[in-house]
Amino acid sequence: MSRARYALEPLLTLRRDRVDAATAALAATLRASEHAVREVIVADAGLAAHAHAAEATRASEHAALAAGGQTAGDLQRAAAWEIGVAAESGRLAEVRSIARERQADAAAAEGAARGALSAKMAEEDAVAKHRAAFVAADGKRIAAQEEEAAEEAWRPRPA
Repeated sequence: MSRARYALEPLLTLRRDRVDAATAALAATLRASEHAVREVIVADAGLAAHAHAAEATRASEHAALAAGGQTAGDLQRAAAWEIGVAAESGRLAEVRSIARERQADAAAAEGAARGALSAKMAEEDAVAKHRAAFVAADGKRIAAQEEEAAEEAWRPRPA
């Protein structure tokens, strides 16, 4: 007794290939998401380091001012320095903002990729279950045919 050929085998192969592709796409979005998280961490650290360095310089300058060791030119340079620090702080804050936007976009893409993978896996699972039911039914059919053939072989023949 021969087994029946499952007609939807190419569909099952296609579904498995799509699951593989969706898995690869999810892996890529996960890498992008991790990269975006690292960018946010680096941007936050850069902004914090800049603020810390600026505060240390301010404290030093205020101590020099309190000691009377600064001239009017020093105070003008300090005011210009504060403008530069504010501009650099603004630039670093913008970098952090862009990094956070990228992180949010990457998280959204990751969610979409997870959803796509889930859908592809469900489609593949449906075909795989259908194939399993087909194979089980075919097995029962073959067993019934073999049983019938065995009964026929043992049946007495008319003389």
